Amino acid sequence: MTMLAVSKRALSQFAAVGLVAAVCLAAWLFIVSPLWHRIHDGGEAVEKQQLVLARLEAIAAYRDKLSKFKHQLNNVAQKAEFYSGDSTAVVMARLQSQLKSTATKSKAVFRSATPLPAIPGEQFDLIGLRIEIQGTTQSIFATVYAIESAIPYLVVRRAVIATQQAVVLGRQPARDQALRAQLDIFGARLERSGLAR
Repeated sequence: MTMLAVSKRALSQFAAVGLVAAVCLAAWLFIVSPLWHRIHDGGEAVEKQQLVLARLEAIAAYRDKLSKFKHQLNNVAQKAEFYSGDSTAVVMARLQSQLKSTATKSKAVFRSATPLPAIPGEQFDLIGLRIEIQGTTQSIFATVYAIESAIPYLVVRRAVIATQQAVVLGRQPARDQALRAQLDIFGARLERSGLAR
């Protein structure tokens, strides 16, 4: 064999090896590598999905507890802020009892209570009483403060306060004069068809 034949044969072998290497490289770049990345990325995606699934399962486990807690909070809030009762008369009786107790605790004298017309609202009605109380300046203001800071919430919509001077011949009037107060007080009652459930 001649040198030319050996170099042709070596060249063809070299070309064949180069062609096989090129095919292998192409197969790696276009088939194996994308599949490898897809499998690898798929594994990461599966891990992320498993993590999200675990979080959602934890949230679902608390769903019932949160629902019960929300229901309890709504009931407490409604009971705390609004008067309840089957009728306006029941609510007025409870309101009158509360106002009489408040006046007595504030050292005022509870004289009378007169029902006022209800003021209808979209979600609740305002039920009112006009009360008359008597006492010192301090006891009247303590009563008004206690009424307006009470729960269920009460609102004093009108107040008329007048002095009552007892005239005693030859004596100076007392420093802390007796006052008479007439207060229009309203509390909210949930409508049966509205928020009360």
